[in-house]
Amino acid sequence: MPQHCDPWIEDGNVVVVSADDSKAFRVHRSILSRYSQVFMDMFTASHEGESSIEGCPVVRLQDAADDIEHVLCALYGRGYHIRLVPTTTVPFPVVAAFLRLGKKYEIKALYEEARTCLMSDFPDTLPSWQSRTTSIVSSSRKALAINVANLAQEGGILRVLPAAFYECLTQCSLRELECGVNGEGEIATLTPKNRAICVSAWKPFENCAAKTYSWLKGIGS
Repeated sequence: MPQHCDPWIEDGNVVVVSADDSKAFRVHRSILSRYSQVFMDMFTASHEGESSIEGCPVVRLQDAADDIEHVLCALYGRGYHIRLVPTTTVPFPVVAAFLRLGKKYEIKALYEEARTCLMSDFPDTLPSWQSRTTSIVSSSRKALAINVANLAQEGGILRVLPAAFYECLTQCSLRELECGVNGEGEIATLTPKNRAICVSAWKPFENCAAKTYSWLKGIGS
């Protein structure tokens, strides 16, 4: 039996269950349909003969429990990790959930929120890089760079990749690029595609950095 999690609305008329059957959320069809045409179409389809919880039909999503929780809490609570002012920060798992499910279920507001956070922290122009502010919170800067590179590839936000790869190359050792680093309660590892890009760029990047800062040699000696 999945665990009842927030939001669990007493007058809700549908129960959403995560892919691993670990969490269940009682919500309103009308609320989800308002934000997402995908959900509206899903609820329009017949669920005759399917299971129910507390009299409500069950809709099983093929998504991670935490991702579903972040998105539903955001839809039911306007201030839930939404970047209302420039100084507001958002945990990386929330950004990832907004991007993944925002894109999948066509929830434009959450998708754009995630995209704005990513572009703020990993911009694609030098002036923006020099004036960037921290929008995304992570337990490890190294893990954040790796996770953002993976998320950008997954979500198709390729403009974020140059800055994310730069962070990977400046923050991580070659071994960390190959094997991963601790972060967000688990090991953050580059996808095979991103790992191949970073590892192949490691030596040229190192040589370029050495050449660029060669003028420092001898200073202070």
